Amino acid sequence: MGNPDKDPRIIKEIKTLGAAGYDIYSLCWHASNDMSDNLADVNYTKINLPLPKVNGTLCIILWPVWWLYVLFSLIRVDCDIIHALNYNSIFPSLVAGKLKRIPVIYEIMDISYDAIEMPSALKRTIVYLDKLFMRFSDSVIIVDENQLKQLGGIPNSHISVIYDSALDVFDSNLPHSRKQHINEFTILYVGVLYKIRHLNIDTLCHAIKNIQGVQLIIAGYGDLVEDINMWASQSNGSINFIGRISYSEALRRSMGADALVVLRDSNIRTNRYICGSKIWEAMMCGKPILVNKGTSTANKVLETNCGLVVDANNVEEIKDAIITLRDNPELCNELGANGRRAYETQYSWEIMGKNLVDCYKELICEKM
Repeated sequence: MGNPDKDPRIIKEIKTLGAAGYDIYSLCWHASNDMSDNLADVNYTKINLPLPKVNGTLCIILWPVWWLYVLFSLIRVDCDIIHALNYNSIFPSLVAGKLKRIPVIYEIMDISYDAIEMPSALKRTIVYLDKLFMRFSDSVIIVDENQLKQLGGIPNSHISVIYDSALDVFDSNLPHSRKQHINEFTILYVGVLYKIRHLNIDTLCHAIKNIQGVQLIIAGYGDLVEDINMWASQSNGSINFIGRISYSEALRRSMGADALVVLRDSNIRTNRYICGSKIWEAMMCGKPILVNKGTSTANKVLETNCGLVVDANNVEEIKDAIITLRDNPELCNELGANGRRAYETQYSWEIMGKNLVDCYKELICEKM
């Protein structure tokens, strides 16, 4: 259950399961009627709840409506397994799973309540309920092993770590080595652009606008767009905002960039414990990545030596790191090659997809 209009991870999971022979029904809240990223090549049906798109408190108020919709939809649909995405879908999924006597997978893509300011007693209650949902699920999928620390452990013996890795579009016929004195050094960020994510885009733009021979390309959508357009207009051409692009276009542009960047604030617990997708896209493309210290992403960068780690609050440190990459093509090539090697051997979507399909097969076999 999830909305493939917004999340490339869901698209990848649907395609992977479809290729393995599964028929997929997706229950969505406020989804479009379009088939996302050519999902027409799998046996996929989207069932949409036409509630308005809302955020914050109003979204929580509408949860009971969503739960009833999910519950009755799951009872009506003929299915062998239920795959619930995140906290707001797991309760009705567990009820439907018990009624139909079929396994339920609880995939924790992020822990949204961890980023919301609320009374400590309320948060403890939510965490307690979430732990119950994990215990009663047949399997739990997490997107980063550090989520075990974030959650203080998961009371379930069937846990799979499936990173949000990139589809492999690496083309060995394209030039991947960084060459000196050829065009500008291009740094790319593609992703959501919401202030609540604490992306440090402002610091990055401030650091880059006075560096010669470097261009920052930003793509995405969110409430930071107006600010980014302002920063770009003041940058003398060193910052280029191109708006929202598709996942396939994001991968294509990543292949063409010299480096990728993601400077999410480590004070946000989700950033500290979940890598996100940018590091895997950089690894797949064989490109170095610039990341903020104190994050799960930084841990992976240091572990595989595939990029540089900086203090995202220090403009001079960011500037020095960018200049280091710009002026050292051999270093860029080495970091990119390290990332590509780690992707091929540990983190590719081919490996993640196999883990996902194996999870399904094991649960179905256990219920037979």
